[in-house]
Amino acid sequence: MKKTRNTPTDDEFAAICGQVWDVLIPARAGYLAGVSPHYDEVFHDVVQRTEHAGSLGKTDIAALVV
Repeated sequence: MKKTRNTPTDDEFAAICGQVWDVLIPARAGYLAGVSPHYDEVFHDVVQRTEHAGSLGKTDIAALVV
């Protein structure tokens, strides 16, 4: 990664990452509590096919867009 004057130090970067996870974990828990477990079924299907095939096909991309 190219460093600039505004690039955080390793310690600053670690602190920022920690702050991000502190926000994302409760947000995901709130999301999962508020939606049906079937809501993300398409995403899970695409992930399984992609892991098995090793690539993302046109049909998978179309399913994610729709």
